[in-house]
Amino acid sequence: MTVHTLYGTPMSLYTGKARSYLIKNALPYREVTPATIHFAGHVAERAGRGTMPTIETADGVVVRDGAAIVEHFESLAGHPAAPPGPRQRIVSRLLDVIGMEGLLRPAMHYRWSFPEENHDEELPGFTLKSADGAIIDLHRDREARRPSWSSTARPSGDRRA
Repeated sequence: MTVHTLYGTPMSLYTGKARSYLIKNALPYREVTPATIHFAGHVAERAGRGTMPTIETADGVVVRDGAAIVEHFESLAGHPAAPPGPRQRIVSRLLDVIGMEGLLRPAMHYRWSFPEENHDEELPGFTLKSADGAIIDLHRDREARRPSWSSTARPSGDRRA
């Protein structure tokens, strides 16, 4: 059985597009964060730059970007993801851009603006390691970084009555 390696993170919307395609088509894969020596030294160099999602297929082909990953596997299966006609391809690309870029702000809002519903335990690895070796959990510490405005305290320059 051939297993592909998907480089991305669990909370990435772009990785989610590639992940959902792999799951729907029953393609075996393992998901790895792009913070590995193999990714930095081998995969990112072959992909042109180290972005996610990137997939390294079982036969060593490296494909970067969620839409390109879907197109790669669809062309291997014999049915390209793009429609046959030029007008249909334009509409298909337009819908992809609207879905992935135009709806990014609402998606981020609904993902990150409601901490009580975001199940912190489902976000492993959303951490940074500081220079002194301390682990900083970005998701759990975000509430501490938000300013809290009381009814009398306002940011400087705010002239509302």
